[in-house]
Amino acid sequence: MVLFAAIAAIAAIAAFAVSVALAIDSRGLRLLSAVVALGCVARAVLLLTGSEALELAAPMAFIALVLCLAVFSWRSGRVTGP
Repeated sequence: MVLFAAIAAIAAIAAFAVSVALAIDSRGLRLLSAVVALGCVARAVLLLTGSEALELAAPMAFIALVLCLAVFSWRSGRVTGP
């Protein structure tokens, strides 16, 4: 049961990365988002096969994506909301 919960979390991260890649204008962030999505898909497949490969790399890539999005948002000076 824990395995399926982990795979669901990894799939959610991959879906988030794909949505960022489709929505963002920055070429670098698009590339990073694609790498995160592919890494998460590879991690989920490897987890299903029982491998522990990418156990640390996929979550760290997601953290790097979130940090890059925060910096991009901060530097762009965009204000959202009313």
